[in-house]
Amino acid sequence: MSDPIPSETARTQAEVRRGWWPGWIWAIPIAALALVSWLALRGITSSGADITIRFDKVYGLSATNTSVVYRGMKIGAVTGMALAKGNDGVDVTVHIKGSAAQFLTSGTRFWLRGAHPSLSNLSSLGAVLAGPTIVMQPGEGRKTTHFVGLTHRPILPAQHGKPLIYDI
Repeated sequence: MSDPIPSETARTQAEVRRGWWPGWIWAIPIAALALVSWLALRGITSSGADITIRFDKVYGLSATNTSVVYRGMKIGAVTGMALAKGNDGVDVTVHIKGSAAQFLTSGTRFWLRGAHPSLSNLSSLGAVLAGPTIVMQPGEGRKTTHFVGLTHRPILPAQHGKPLIYDI
């Protein structure tokens, strides 16, 4: 005959517990959302400004390797170029970093360094290989995004009115 089941050996009962975290699979989309939010916030706060500088000639400027400098520090880069309406020059589009965007006033001057390389000015010979650099000199005035660029460095600073050009 069969042995009766002792009362001490009761059947084990399974229990399902649900935690507060819905699953580790949701960690990836949440991390991606946090990263995109951080990049968007960073882009908004340090966006800078896009400006247009009109030059008579571009002397080898390119959108791939021409930079804008102020006090020896790179503060921007050329992003595009197009012929100006009326065929009176070339409009160069430049993106200026956020820290230097405060200097973009009507008195600010831009000129090309290395547009005319010569043996008498050895520092200009670097432009033979790399192309010219756009130099910025802040001035006073109201905020603006359109400037007229010079091919030479002005003798007098921007606050003295129309700049005098030093020609070598």
